[in-house]
Amino acid sequence: MTSKKHVIARVSDSSDRFIKAWSNIQFDGYAKVLNGGCGECVIRYAVPFDYDGADLREGNQIDLLLGDADTLADPTSDFGARLLYRGYISLIERELSQNDERVTVHILGHYTLLSLDILRESDVTTLYSADGTGVEANLSNSSGDLAPGDIAQMARSVILYFNDQAGVNANKLYFLAEDAPDLGATATYKFVQKTYREALDILKSLAPANVYWSIDETGRFRFKSIPSAPTHEFVFGKHVSKLRVERSLEKLRNVVLVWNGDAIYANYEDSASIALYGRRAERINDFGIADTDAADAVGAKFLAENKDPSMKVIATIVDNASSDGANEITVDRPVYTVDDSDSACDAGNTLTTSGDQAAAQTFESNGGTLAQARFRLARTGSPTGNIYAKLYAITGSFGSTSTPTGSPLAVSEPVDVSTLPTTAGDPADFAQTLFRFTGVNQYAMSAATRYAIVLEYTGGDISNYVWYGVDGSLTHPGNLSTFTAATWTPNGSADLTFAVYIVTVESLTISQATGTDIEDIQPGHTCRFVGFSSTLSDIFKDNMLITEVRYSLGSVELTIELNKSGILDIQAQQGRRISDIGNGGLGIPDNYS
Repeated sequence: MTSKKHVIARVSDSSDRFIKAWSNIQFDGYAKVLNGGCGECVIRYAVPFDYDGADLREGNQIDLLLGDADTLADPTSDFGARLLYRGYISLIERELSQNDERVTVHILGHYTLLSLDILRESDVTTLYSADGTGVEANLSNSSGDLAPGDIAQMARSVILYFNDQAGVNANKLYFLAEDAPDLGATATYKFVQKTYREALDILKSLAPANVYWSIDETGRFRFKSIPSAPTHEFVFGKHVSKLRVERSLEKLRNVVLVWNGDAIYANYEDSASIALYGRRAERINDFGIADTDAADAVGAKFLAENKDPSMKVIATIVDNASSDGANEITVDRPVYTVDDSDSACDAGNTLTTSGDQAAAQTFESNGGTLAQARFRLARTGSPTGNIYAKLYAITGSFGSTSTPTGSPLAVSEPVDVSTLPTTAGDPADFAQTLFRFTGVNQYAMSAATRYAIVLEYTGGDISNYVWYGVDGSLTHPGNLSTFTAATWTPNGSADLTFAVYIVTVESLTISQATGTDIEDIQPGHTCRFVGFSSTLSDIFKDNMLITEVRYSLGSVELTIELNKSGILDIQAQQGRRISDIGNGGLGIPDNYS
């Protein structure tokens, strides 16, 4: 037997005096973010358009309470419910139409109050780092110079100052001893008319890597290092119903200029990132930076978090207590199968306008819809333009003289060659690179039919060209050929390093009774994904930081942002679905991005 999830709202006035409980509400969800708190929550209150009760007032306090099978079984829960969201009414919308009337209530988390007042001690709005007390209004040494303070202790001071000055909102935020322990890292800083929120963000920028701050739905404040071991473990086919991976250059910055408005002006660069992506600069003007050590800390942390393409993993996690009382949900998922491959790579050849413009490997298909191809690629110099994968029929003797023939049967989406890693020809530098076939280019290959998978690049010059990996063991039954001066020539010295994938769509039934208690997942927690055989050297780590939790009844969407570039390389055995490996999976292909 299952218990349907339900939400009620407990309404109090600004002094926390109880007014009324709302049970006739529609709740859609909200987001919790790292280095922040609970975002806006919108509910629909089922009352007439002109309802004007004391419970429906701007500034009233709202506690959203959730009841489900977990809370009913928990003897510590509040009357069989747990706190889901706590905040205050910021906006009331009333809408009347010919056949409908509604009242929509917007609620903001209490952490938003940190942006609405200035960090102060009484009327003093210039505060200083201090040794032993964190932050204070007076310089802490007799010489009149600023003294360094422990960064976490300064963060605790900011929250204590907020509670001292918050009036009716005092003590809406709190922390326990383990929530903001001393970091052993100090900084010298002068806070001049900074909001409480700005002060916390400044302290995060001064803190060592992997230190974050957050405020959860109860108002609990944390300023600490990420956990050293995963807080959650999610199994494909059990907890995970959907997964997406994104990679972007949009926020990449590899040069930062830090100025304190006075004598401290410093330039910080990451030469490796500049060599790959060119200069992408940012300015930080912070008049509170008091010495070069603080400037160095800000510059080093900024580069560490921004010098590489941003990586983002978005995963939908199902709950173990469903929103409608059902035990199962069904989702469609693609399953990618290796049709044929040669994974060894012990040497490399090049593609350029003045030399070989294409390379092909012939193979025999098991039949199925072409979806993706993978090759190991790199570049020398700064070639420009796009490289493509193409599928052809073949002519000649398979395994010795076979070459592509006719027009392409399918053409992949382009890959920008400037995004490839650089190399002087060492195959260890070559990166797994994925080519997607979409729409009409998802060609239906026939079983026991031989094809050629082709890499084609018509750009570059003698100094700027593309490398592709080859296997000199000659164990693949097909053969390599190259295209030069409008002619295909068989090459018996190596095979192309490649993989060709077909795709099918299957329905996956996930038991929500074996999911996870999604209300326990917080930004600042870490996680790992299991349930497939994998080599996840650059994206999927054993301990990945959750930066955003988008909550809705029955599931959460997690965002995991990585400040390191890389590729997803889930290895599948030839002829086996990834979902057949380990404990089941979503069938995610090699180099998915």
